[in-house]
Amino acid sequence: MISLYAPPSRGLRALALALLLGASAPALAQTVSLDPLTIATPEGGALTLSKVEATDTNLTRDELAKLFNKDAPAAEKRAIAKKAKAARLSLGDVVSEAKDQRFVVKGLEARGVDSGRIARLSFTGAESTFRNEQGDGKLAINGLTVDGLDLSHLMAAAETGQFADGALKIDRIAFDGFEGSVPDSKTPKDAAGGNLTRVKLGSMSLDASYAGDIPTKTAFALRSLVIQPAPASELATSLKGAGLSQLEMGMTFSGTYDTAAKTYSADDITLSLAQLGSVGLKAELAGVEPVLFTGDKAQRTAAAMSLAFSGLTVRVVNGGGVEKALAFAAASQNKSMAAFQAETAGMAGQIIPALLGGTASAASTGAAVAAFVSNPKSLTVTAKPKAGPLSLVEAAALGDPMAVVQRLAITAVSEGAAAPAPKAGAAAAPSAAPAPKVAQAAPAAGKLTGLAALNAVIGNTVSGKNADGDAGVWFYDKKGAVKQLVDDEITVGKWAIKGEKICEEYPEDDEETCYTVDVSGNVATFADEDGNGRRYTIAAGNAKNL
Repeated sequence: MISLYAPPSRGLRALALALLLGASAPALAQTVSLDPLTIATPEGGALTLSKVEATDTNLTRDELAKLFNKDAPAAEKRAIAKKAKAARLSLGDVVSEAKDQRFVVKGLEARGVDSGRIARLSFTGAESTFRNEQGDGKLAINGLTVDGLDLSHLMAAAETGQFADGALKIDRIAFDGFEGSVPDSKTPKDAAGGNLTRVKLGSMSLDASYAGDIPTKTAFALRSLVIQPAPASELATSLKGAGLSQLEMGMTFSGTYDTAAKTYSADDITLSLAQLGSVGLKAELAGVEPVLFTGDKAQRTAAAMSLAFSGLTVRVVNGGGVEKALAFAAASQNKSMAAFQAETAGMAGQIIPALLGGTASAASTGAAVAAFVSNPKSLTVTAKPKAGPLSLVEAAALGDPMAVVQRLAITAVSEGAAAPAPKAGAAAAPSAAPAPKVAQAAPAAGKLTGLAALNAVIGNTVSGKNADGDAGVWFYDKKGAVKQLVDDEITVGKWAIKGEKICEEYPEDDEETCYTVDVSGNVATFADEDGNGRRYTIAAGNAKNL
């Protein structure tokens, strides 16, 4: 028979334990709240919380109050935040006010608070108004939801003051966008049409998956960001020149980390612009150690030393942007678009192979780019290391970008249809087949500058006098070599295009010398960095068989 009797001493102990549990239970799962709070900010403003309520929390009212007390010791606040648990923490409407500005967040709350982790953080909307010398601005912000927010690593880093050692984890973000207007700082308030730039975002989202603390899959999307500039602003003027009244763009990103292979793939990075087109990017990295995501700053820095480049693909899809750019550039040079388009395609077909070393694949790459310029539909350029993943440290140590290029196999494909026959009177665009031939000995009349001038020199010979007054001949081949003939002695150096300059270096030189080049007729003027120039006569091809 089971006895229900307990000796007096044991019964008293049981009663005391029950009372203790009953008294402590509210501290483990109770609802505590504070009166509305107003906190002074360092800028002289005020932060007001209309409501502070923690449901099913392990915090006492004093601990909750200390979390929102700006004068409480930081270490104590961190300790409270680290242990805090609550089914729900509601702050109601949060209002930040300062001189000439007001920001309101509505319905701010956190659910599933657990020692630095928040299952869901959200607000229903927000409003921002401000005023400055240029005028009044306002933003209406729609709802935001953040799922799986993990601040525990940042909180741990805060204890040492090394915030860079902390990592933020987020499973999902859903943002319903915003709409508003802001004054353009460079446009007067009384300008025609006003000085307000209107902005609108449709939505933004982020989704991530993890293996422990390591993000294995990430997807991001920014949808329909519209910027409508003030009518009299510089941006509006530039857009008008391209036949646009506003910019509308979107962006997507997706990435995958393979924990076994230690590779990271940026599967898609695409920027899309309405009425212009899109630019897409894919990239692959090898040697991506897990500690790069989970380690402290020193560990991440060390891990970054093992990163290696495995491949890159860039895809350009034209939606009208290429034509607009060509038309704008042609107008700035007082040329017809057809003539400028043909000239640009010719330069691409000649300069690109020269930059890539003059190989067969370099020639086909130049031809593909030339075909895209001639008939812009889409262009895909792929670069891969010739001998397995290329260490980023090794690439940086090479110093010369052209040395890095020589380590890569670069190909390009233009997916556009065959170019239509040119209209009467228009300059013929080069075909997508072999790269355009070198410029003739006597370039077209009119002064050429920048890349157009370099195009007239590369693959050809120039003759004149050097800085010592000696007569000489220089042949710039398409593979990046320059052959100099002075006093019956041939010296071979190398050349590279940097910006819109051509830079030369010979074996006996301590450093390279760079020149800007202008071409008028068959005369090329090379000017050094001090502005001192010398004139040379251009002859077609390797005129002296150097």
